[in-house]
Amino acid sequence: MKAHKVVFTATANEGLLNIAEYIALDNPARAETFIEEVVVM
Repeated sequence: MKAHKVVFTATANEGLLNIAEYIALDNPARAETFIEEVVVM
């Protein structure tokens, strides 16, 4: 499988951080791993 470069826009970054903040309200550790998983994909 060929790897593709993904570039996050400022809007996408902001949205991702908003999602992580929402997850962190219930589970801060999972919010951190969520971000890591999305960025590594």
